[in-house]
Amino acid sequence: MRRATVWGLVLAGLFVGCGKKPDEKAAAQPAQSATGGHDKETYVHVSIQDIDSLDPAWAYDTASHAVTAHLYETLVGYKGSSVSELEPVVSEKVPSRENGLVSADGRSYTFPIRKGVKFHKGEDLTPDDVAYSLKRFLLYDRAGGPAALLLEPVAGVSTTRDDKNQPLDAVFDKVDAAVQVKGDSVVLRLDKPFAPILTILAHWAPVLSKSYVVSVGGWDGTKESWKKHNNPQKTADGLYDKPNGSGPFLLERWDSKSKEIVLGRFDAHWRGAPKLKRVLIKGVDEFQTRK
Repeated sequence: MRRATVWGLVLAGLFVGCGKKPDEKAAAQPAQSATGGHDKETYVHVSIQDIDSLDPAWAYDTASHAVTAHLYETLVGYKGSSVSELEPVVSEKVPSRENGLVSADGRSYTFPIRKGVKFHKGEDLTPDDVAYSLKRFLLYDRAGGPAALLLEPVAGVSTTRDDKNQPLDAVFDKVDAAVQVKGDSVVLRLDKPFAPILTILAHWAPVLSKSYVVSVGGWDGTKESWKKHNNPQKTADGLYDKPNGSGPFLLERWDSKSKEIVLGRFDAHWRGAPKLKRVLIKGVDEFQTRK
């Protein structure tokens, strides 16, 4: 499971809110079973806030990202608990000069896409899905969102819009040219060399099913329609609360009124089913109640 899967939720909890480290025994414990013992297949995490969105192109807060990181998968990720070593995830290899997947000028990164990866709804993950996901992340570009993390190194701009807040076709053209499918690989061409690009991709722009996104009202991948999905309202696209990733867990329930999220094990995950059957994330504002 990528990045220690559910344990990322614990780490995320340490950085949410007022900056004080919570009591780990109180904040994250195995669920109590009806017989008074511990249910070793269910993990309970108590946080101090609800998530903002389950759409990875929108979410830019710690609480949301801690959940989407287990629903979706990126091209590469951090290996175990390391903060410096990367490993392949959706990509079969981590691009480097040594393996020939980074060009001599440091601008082109080739990602051979792993075969046999399935989305939660049953679709096979393809290179076209990867290219679409990168483009959507860049062009969605909601105000105050994460798109600029990739827009600057990929397109050489910090926004897709002009000073009148109108989407620019010239930016679309740059993005469209920068992300290309070549056989079983996706090639990302940067505006100029940018050494941290892989560490950004390890956290952002996870892979979506293009057909599924379109089915829930999202962008269809064309130039003719991209402006309709640029800087949208939070709930405009169905991915807000209807995720469909390839990660080790899938969404069973999100109740924003009770600030409760339930994730279930994805048995068809390409690395095998997680050991945990279910994850319960509960938002509790008041410290004494949370403890």
